[in-house]
Amino acid sequence: MTSADRLVLGFAVVFIFGLYAQLWTEDGAGARVKIKYDQHLVKTVSLNADQEIHVNGALGESVVEIKDQQVRFRSSPCSSQLCVLHGWMHQAGEVMACLPNRVIIEVIGKDKKFDAVSF
Repeated sequence: MTSADRLVLGFAVVFIFGLYAQLWTEDGAGARVKIKYDQHLVKTVSLNADQEIHVNGALGESVVEIKDQQVRFRSSPCSSQLCVLHGWMHQAGEVMACLPNRVIIEVIGKDKKFDAVSF
């Protein structure tokens, strides 16, 4: 392998990782929140508007709070309260769940043009 081969190989590796970072990773700050119950989409809302969303789950009602472009479980009927203790999320790609109540919150960023399926 010559030094020119190594140089081309190095550029190819950097190029591939650059494409991956550009096309398949989430962008920093979140833009919207997906709220699911038992893997079914309940609601998709913007992080820009402060609000409370009441979601009926398996054990009762969970309250999801959106404030200052962040989201959290404000209350939940589960006994451990781990979802409430988790605190605030605001980065795209973050996920929080109340497993006993089967409610999931996912912060999503702006839409990507490509994913692994369309590649």
